[in-house]
Amino acid sequence: MAGFGDWKVKNAIGEGGQGQIFLVTKNDDEKLFVLKKLRNKSRIGRFEDEVEAARALNHPNIVKLVDFNIDADSPYIVFEYYENGSMEEFLPENDIHLTEILEMFRKFYLGVAYVHENGFVHRDLKPENIFIANDGRTPVVGDFGLCYIDNGERITITEEAVGSRQYIAPEFEAGRTDAISPASDVYSLGKILYWMMAGRHLTREDFLEENRDLTKFLSRDVPDFYLINELLGKLINRNPTVRLANADIVHGEVEKLLIRITKDGRPIRVDPPQRCKYCEVGIYHMKDDPTAPAAGAHGSHVRNIGFTSVGNSKWLIFVCDTCGHVQSFRLDSTETFKGWMRRDPD
Repeated sequence: MAGFGDWKVKNAIGEGGQGQIFLVTKNDDEKLFVLKKLRNKSRIGRFEDEVEAARALNHPNIVKLVDFNIDADSPYIVFEYYENGSMEEFLPENDIHLTEILEMFRKFYLGVAYVHENGFVHRDLKPENIFIANDGRTPVVGDFGLCYIDNGERITITEEAVGSRQYIAPEFEAGRTDAISPASDVYSLGKILYWMMAGRHLTREDFLEENRDLTKFLSRDVPDFYLINELLGKLINRNPTVRLANADIVHGEVEKLLIRITKDGRPIRVDPPQRCKYCEVGIYHMKDDPTAPAAGAHGSHVRNIGFTSVGNSKWLIFVCDTCGHVQSFRLDSTETFKGWMRRDPD
């Protein structure tokens, strides 16, 4: 196929939103690259935006631009080729631990944070636009065909929805582009994280519904999913002003989550009872407040523990029924604990 300079087409591998995709080599070299050919010249503006974004963004978690020719009879862009394919293809075929999933998530949102820092909004984040490098662990954000350049012209076909139906922020529904912000990408990040954890899509913000809640259909013995639900709540929200504002802020939240999980941090769970961290034999039983009657069927274990609540202080106290080890938490001392206490419904 002529028209691509020194690039030689090996075979076609698909079609994107605005172009045809080919595997190519240069000068008969064995190394493969991906070439995207513009299919409709009326959309040259979007193609130019994709080139501008790719040239401006140099980051280990963003696809690398190799070559381009906008003025050719068939305008094209050439990128690095990732043999492991997209995250959509890679993740379901590989057994990846929770911490590895979160580490992959951390890496590609760092790429998105870099996008935001440089005045771009991706607008089309989804598993098929995130590629896996040859090491099998490094995600790379690609396909900037729908990106928005801050202070630049918005190039959007009005009758065409922006981004993927499963992952776009609600402010983009029906092709709307009047509320573009990094928070729109944050919404998509939340949807991607849920998909990585659950292996299924969310239609909207229903990640806490009975048949979609991670704590219900994944292992109930793993408290990490409560922490992940808390993070999802800060990402997947219909109101963009309530979400975390950009991927850089997401960074701090995920770092805390990774520390809690890798260091065995956990939410304060009331049900089911937790095994004692000291003797590893007994079970903790809970008492909400030292001044109140003992809680639960095993209240006799926590009735006389020597605590006296003063003023309006609020305590959560656990006592081991075997060795008597006591864990106490003052819930009114920090805002953080308000989101950490968990009691399963009856």
